[in-house]
Amino acid sequence: MSADPTRAGGPGGGSGSGGGSGATLSEAQLAAAVTAYFSAMDALDVEATVALFAEDGELECVTDGRHPRGHAELRAFFHGVVDGSHGMEHPVTWQAIDAARGAVATIQDYRDVRDTGAVYDERTCNFFRIAPDGRIQSIRFWRGKAS
Repeated sequence: MSADPTRAGGPGGGSGSGGGSGATLSEAQLAAAVTAYFSAMDALDVEATVALFAEDGELECVTDGRHPRGHAELRAFFHGVVDGSHGMEHPVTWQAIDAARGAVATIQDYRDVRDTGAVYDERTCNFFRIAPDGRIQSIRFWRGKAS
C-alpha cells in the first residue's frame, strides 16, 4: 500500500502491468487515475471527468443518496457540481492503494466558491475502483465538515 498522494503516471501508462483484460495496474497507474479525476474536477471540465469513467461506471454520494450510473447520468451529475462554480480544489491529504484489487481510498479537502455566494469547505472521503484499462469503474464518497 502507498500513502503518497503525489504519484505520477497516467491511466494505462507508467510502470507495471496494465491495460489488458485481467491485468493488474501498478500503484502509480492507480494513483494517476485518481489524480486525473481530481484534476479534471478542479478544471471544471465535465467532459474530461466523464471520459475517465468506464461506460458503465458509477458514482455514489453516500451522504445524500445520489447514485448516477453510465456516462449520461454522470455528465448530468457533474454539470450540477461544476456549473456555477468559480473554482474548486480537492487537495488529497491521504491515500491508500491496493493494487491487487484496483482500489484506492482517499481523504481530501474540498473547497468551492459558488455563483450564489455559497462557500464549501469540506472534507471528503472517496473509495475508487479502477478497471484494468485504467478507467474508473466506481467511486463511493462521503462529504463532511472540514475539521
